[in-house]
Amino acid sequence: LAVSPASEGTLLLFDSGTSLLSQSITAGIGGHAQFQVVAGAQATTSSLQLGTATDGNGNLLTIGPGSQTTVHGLAQVGIQSVGWLQASEGGTLLAEHITLGIEAAGNGQLQISDPGSTVTVSQDLIAGVNGIGNVQFSGDAQGSVGGQMKVGVGLQGSSKTIVRGANSRLDVAGDLIVGEQGTGEMIIDVGAQLTSGNAAIGSVKTADSFVQVEHENSQWSVSGDLVLGTDDVVSEDTDSKLAIFDLATVTVSGSTTVRPTGNLNVQAGSFASDSLHVEGLLVVNGAVESQVTGNGQIDVTKVSTLGDPTSPDGFDFSGDLMIG
Repeated sequence: LAVSPASEGTLLLFDSGTSLLSQSITAGIGGHAQFQVVAGAQATTSSLQLGTATDGNGNLLTIGPGSQTTVHGLAQVGIQSVGWLQASEGGTLLAEHITLGIEAAGNGQLQISDPGSTVTVSQDLIAGVNGIGNVQFSGDAQGSVGGQMKVGVGLQGSSKTIVRGANSRLDVAGDLIVGEQGTGEMIIDVGAQLTSGNAAIGSVKTADSFVQVEHENSQWSVSGDLVLGTDDVVSEDTDSKLAIFDLATVTVSGSTTVRPTGNLNVQAGSFASDSLHVEGLLVVNGAVESQVTGNGQIDVTKVSTLGDPTSPDGFDFSGDLMIG
């Protein structure tokens, strides 16, 4: 769709009796292209490319209950220009892989909104390879990733992921990496839920990457280990941050390591980990109860801002607290 420069193309699949089976779908080569799957229609393809050239942009919208788009292979969104992949009003997206914001000029957006809307990625979700790749769940939308999720991957890559709303949820079965070599941001708020396997914030290069969990009932559950920051200190600033605000909760089943560039900031929230090793910055305080809990040892090797361990704004570990 929209092959020639400045051209426009629209393909509408409408009604539950309408279906499309294609080897490949490409939208936005030279102009503006829009592909809509609505009112129970079905689209199935082996590969999907949206926003493939600098002069084009491509959108694929899956709208309404029963409407479904299935990509058996790779969905590339925002290759060299703007690409949008959306599901709303109960629409469903299924893909083996999704990659957002591939080249430096690429801008890929994945947006899932409204009750009943879902995206299921059977393998990996990669956002912000060398361009911009953003992900948003809102209005009770839900998603699952069967493999890894990486946001802010390449040196020029940037990504923001937002999971917002009381029934909005994102489940990542594999590793979650926020800011590998680029800049990654993730916000979980207004009662939303995030689950993941092992997790890392700012895992390779020092970058302004963070995860922020805020508001009551908002929660991030890590089934493995959590690592904040790296050992590569290029400045005094700590910039790989996990921030927990306003009665939100983060639970780590394994160990948590805050490396020299890492920052764990608990402000009127709750953080639980089996063990905690801090080489970076640990801040725990707040007018409302803040807690850091676990079963192992807290080992703080750098000067940090700590609440009184005997007060509600403090610690409850069955092991030892070591500072020095």
